[in-house]
Amino acid sequence: MRAIRKARAAARARAWELAGEHAPSTGGDLIPVDLDATIVLAHSEKEHAAPTWKRTFGFHPMTAFIDHGAGRTGEAAALVLRPGNNLPRTPSLLGAVPV
Repeated sequence: MRAIRKARAAARARAWELAGEHAPSTGGDLIPVDLDATIVLAHSEKEHAAPTWKRTFGFHPMTAFIDHGAGRTGEAAALVLRPGNNLPRTPSLLGAVPV
């Protein structure tokens, strides 16, 4: 996993370097980070899946996207796969997985 994270970080840094003046935060602009939780249904017993607050069964991952550029398309920054019984406001970003 460390090698994959290192390769992704290097690729991201190179892409932003090539973007030059179009790179995020060029000119001192702030970069919005969009934190969001979403329900992912599991249709069978999966490790760490749990009943959700919407009366379904699955996961409730927390995501972080770096929302930059004119189109505001975003770039995945981190993902935490949480059991389905976590509420959206449950702070559980410890151990986030950089993507």
